[in-house]
Amino acid sequence: MNIMERSESRRGDEQYQNSPQSISTSFNGRQHDSLLLNVRDTAKALSIGQRKLWELTNRKEIACVRIGKRVLYDPADLRAFIEKQKAVRS
Repeated sequence: MNIMERSESRRGDEQYQNSPQSISTSFNGRQHDSLLLNVRDTAKALSIGQRKLWELTNRKEIACVRIGKRVLYDPADLRAFIEKQKAVRS
């Protein structure tokens, strides 16, 4: 990899880290940027219980991503849900 490729690679990493869609989460005392959040972290981020999150997911008010048996949530979809809730309340 030459200097230009390394520079481009670093720039891409910085762009990802500053992306509004990346969410920093803590795991084993260390910070990580996650593309998708699990049920527990999503419920915590929205300040709701996991049962309420399941209700919203089943009513298709919040989109989810299924990978195998795992149910995960895209932070962009969570932001869209929040914005929709703001519009409904106004």
